[in-house]
Amino acid sequence: MQPVVLITRPDPDATALAEEIRLRWPALRVLVSPQQEIVYTPLPTPEPGEELIFTSRNGVRAWIRSGLTGATRAYCVGDATAEAAQAAGFSAISAGGTAEDLGKLIRKEAPTARLVHLRGAVHRGDLAERLSAEGLAVRAVTAYRQQEKPLSAEALGVMSGEDPVLVPLYSPRSARLFATAWNGSAPLMIAAISPVIAGIVAPLRPRVLELAAQPNGGTMLVALAGLVSRSHQLEAGRGAV
Repeated sequence: MQPVVLITRPDPDATALAEEIRLRWPALRVLVSPQQEIVYTPLPTPEPGEELIFTSRNGVRAWIRSGLTGATRAYCVGDATAEAAQAAGFSAISAGGTAEDLGKLIRKEAPTARLVHLRGAVHRGDLAERLSAEGLAVRAVTAYRQQEKPLSAEALGVMSGEDPVLVPLYSPRSARLFATAWNGSAPLMIAAISPVIAGIVAPLRPRVLELAAQPNGGTMLVALAGLVSRSHQLEAGRGAV
């Protein structure tokens, strides 16, 4: 039995994650089969003095692809998104967590500038609407669409095999798409970045469900390391996992 890490998140994040996993675990088999494709949409020119909200790196990528300039400050959901915004020229502030944490940060900062949330066509939480209802000047702009893609034949094949399948899941939509697609008999092990995602995939009854200690990439790798260890125990036949 050879464990397989199945990465279903969209590119370029899927490919970057696969490269990081291969560096950490060279002997591990890694299979990339995105279930979503990010399709960027044209953005309106920002009004003078507007500041941005980013709840993913795809929002930052949409801004970069647009070639727009003008906004200087960005409120970001987490450190990875803030680093991307910083690299794009923003003065970025990270909430270091979830969209709920980002909402709390923005309320605390109480910006007087008008805010623009660049988000996907599929989103959860309605951050812009909730902040607007609380009196902040916030508008939402659809910066990209998440176009669903089927799993590859190779990915479907490992689902029906005997090798443990290790799946890191980073968003509720990714979790829902994977839960719908899973129809295999292979030992399933999942790393979830949040309790919401863990709840979505729990009905699949995975052999192991690891929850990241914090909603970020670093702790997801720690959770994945736990799956790798447990998969090797299964492989060696040292009892149930």
